[in-house]
Parts: sequence; structure tokens; C-alpha cells
Amino acid sequence: ATDLSIPRDHRIAGVEILGDRMLVLEEPNTLVHAVNLATGSVEWTRQVGENIEELFGAFQIGNTIYVLSDEQLWSLRAETGEVLGAETLDHSVEADAILHEELIVAGAVNGRVFGYSPALGFAQWEYRLVDAVQAPIVSDPPNIFATDSTGVYAMIDARDGGLRWRGRTFEGIEAAPAIDRLAVYVASTDRSLYALDRTSGEDRWIYRSDFPLRRSPKVLLDNGKILMITPKGRLLALNPIHGPADGGVARAD
Repeated sequence: ATDLSIPRDHRIAGVEILGDRMLVLEEPNTLVHAVNLATGSVEWTRQVGENIEELFGAFQIGNTIYVLSDEQLWSLRAETGEVLGAETLDHSVEADAILHEELIVAGAVNGRVFGYSPALGFAQWEYRLVDAVQAPIVSDPPNIFATDSTGVYAMIDARDGGLRWRGRTFEGIEAAPAIDRLAVYVASTDRSLYALDRTSGEDRWIYRSDFPLRRSPKVLLDNGKILMITPKGRLLALNPIHGPADGGVARAD
């Protein structure tokens, strides 16, 4: 057990496993703690940015760690945490980003999804949705799946930003989607959980709820179930092939 001495009015914004260390992102003081996974000791703590910034992920490429804030990408030396510099982004970020090969793929408040190259210092590609990207982007190599606050979603080639397929729900998407070998599972505030075919984007099935869905679905690979916790505290288990037809509902403990 390791005490990071985080004040009561602060929070852990994210945790990333990078090789043999774990990075803990703290807000609103934008502190980054590097914890050794073998011993639990804190190797270093550094502040990136100003207190008004939010942090949306940490990534490692070679010996450099990159920490993404809403406006900038910070680079730190992996071994010591020394701040090497910061690059200002063209678009303001509002959701957790992912790393695809050596591109950081992020979504912006203006609906842009972009693949940013730290080595080049600019975005190598951009794709535009309709409105703010508020839910985390998820990876389906070599593609990524992104959604926006109006309910538009898109499967995008992470290498060049090319569109694979696109669609929309009837209201907004606030929760991170989930992906397995069959489908992309998207929870929407239109009270529906969509299972979208990974290849075509067509509906495999749709589960209709009585309430807006604002939590992420979870894929259980071992027993082949899709889990959802509904707003009324019920645990929903769905068959990924047939959806509601073979799904069961049980009261969550």
C-alpha cells in the first residue's frame, strides 16, 4: 500500500500502467506520481500545467512519457520525471485519449478527432464528428471508435483518419463504448444499448431500457456476457450474440 497524500479536495483523474511503473494523475493541481510496480515506492512526482487544466491520459514512447491536458501535451523523462517541454494542441480536449502505435488519438470539444504525433509536433490526421467528444475513445486496432455528445459515432482508421463506417443514436453518448470480437457496444441517453457489427456498423441487436444509459457496458470474455448497471441499480447480463432474447436481469447487490 502506498499513500500518495492526496488532499481531500483533490481527486485521482486517471491511472496508467506504463511498463514497470504506474502513473497516477492528480487534479486539480495536475500532479503526476510515478509508482514503481514492483515495490510500490514513489519514484518521482511532478506538476504539469496550471491548476485550471484537466488531465486526459499518460502514454510512453521510448524513454519519454507524454501527459495530455485539455490544451497541451507535456513530455517528461521516464526515469526522473524531468519536464522536457510542452506543445500546445490545435483543439481543446475533453475526454480520455489513447495511444495507437506512436500517435496519440484524442477527441476535442469542437467535434474533431485527431491523431497527434509527438515526434512531429502536429496532428497527422483529423476527422470531424458533429459536436463535443465527451466519452473516451476506444481502440479496435488498427481502428479507433469515437462518439460525440449528439449521439454520432464513427469507426476510424487510426493510421490515417479514414472513415470505416458511421452512424448515430437518437440522443447523446456519455459513457465509453466497449468492444469484443463481435461488436461495439454503445450506451446512449436515448435509453438504448446498441450492439454494432464491428465490420459494417449495422445493428446486431438493441436493448431498450426505461432510463437513459450513462454507464459503460462491460465485456466479460471468460463467460461471454455483456454487463450493464442500469440507473435503477439493476445488473443486466446480455448474450453478445442474441442480446435481449437470451439476456437475464438480476438485482444488483
